[in-house]
Order: sequence, then structure tokens, then C-alpha cells
Amino acid sequence: DNQYIGICSYEYEIGDYNLEDKILGVDIGRIKLFSSVIMNKDGTFSDEYINTKRSQNIEDKINRLYENKQILFNKIKAYENLNLTDESKYNTWKILYSNIRNKITNSKDYQSKIISNEIVQLALQNRCKTIHIENLSWLNSQGGKWNHSQIHSKIIEKASMYGIKVKKVSAYNSSKEHPITKEVGEVKDRTVKFTTGSIDRDLLASINL
Repeated sequence: DNQYIGICSYEYEIGDYNLEDKILGVDIGRIKLFSSVIMNKDGTFSDEYINTKRSQNIEDKINRLYENKQILFNKIKAYENLNLTDESKYNTWKILYSNIRNKITNSKDYQSKIISNEIVQLALQNRCKTIHIENLSWLNSQGGKWNHSQIHSKIIEKASMYGIKVKKVSAYNSSKEHPITKEVGEVKDRTVKFTTGSIDRDLLASINL
């Protein structure tokens, strides 16, 4: 087809970033795009770190695209049910629908790069030697709007550039189990209640991870 496709291999040197024996626990979510805490060797942990406004704006854009996609899908199906597929509107909607699908794919790819960069930079600034993320082997290729697997892949790729290890850990009960007493709390909306008090469930998950 007269197009040349090539691969350019390269290597880079990993610098000395004075990483310490600290873990950045990260929970990828939907309400908060990510919630994270830094765990020190003695078991103490930092305040919660969440995604920036920049990555949230991309999420809002993706959600609007999904809404527009659904509207167009409903119009296309209505015309197909009425056998009006020869109408010019129908063909226009089909083209718009395809364009929106491509925009969603590109936006999710861009978002995964931005979020992974925020997480790795957070680990780097706090000299964390390791990042813990949840094991999503059960997810496989499912997910749809759920962009977690793609984000995880980007985190692993980006972290390797700075010599930061990424470990996948079990997320079982991570958003409702007390990290010390192991009590399984009562989930109410975004909060988990224990006999000793309550905590935001995303923050709890990042601590457990």
C-alpha cells in the first residue's frame, strides 16, 4: 500500500532518584479517578492524594461523549425500526456516531496517560520505591467505560522509567475492611462505618492496597 511502517528501538538510563522504602497505595475509582496514600515503613501514612482538575476535566468530556453517543444510538435504532435507512439524516447520524466512538477511544487513551503520569510523579516526589495497585486479572477485556486496565498498564510503563516497582495486590474487601482490626465495616454511600469510627471508602481502599 506504499506505506512504510518501522520500529525504532531505544533505551534510556534510569537515574538515581534516592527512592526510599515507602509504598504509594493507589485505588483507581469512578467518583475519584484515583485515591492514594503514602505508607511509611513504620506503618504511618500520609494524607489522601487524589487526581488533578486536569484529569477530571477529561473525565467530564468522556462522560459527555458517552451521553451524545447514546442519543445518536437511539436515533439510529429508531430509524432502523421504521425502515428509514435511506434518509440522509440516518447516514449523517451514522458518521457522527463513528466519529464519537473514535473520540472516546482517543480521549480514554489520553486520560490514561495523564492519570498514570500524575500517579508516578506523586510517587517520585515522595521517593516511593513501590506503587501498589489492585489486581484486575478478573476483569480481562471487559469494562466498557471502566478504563482501569489501560490506566494500570500506563502506570507500569511509566514507573519503569524511574526505577519504581509496581506490585499488583488483592483488592478483596479493600474498600470495607479495617486495615488493623480487620473488621468488615458497613458501607453507606461513599463512607464505611466501623465500631471505632468512619472513613471515606476510597481512602480506605488505598490504605489497604
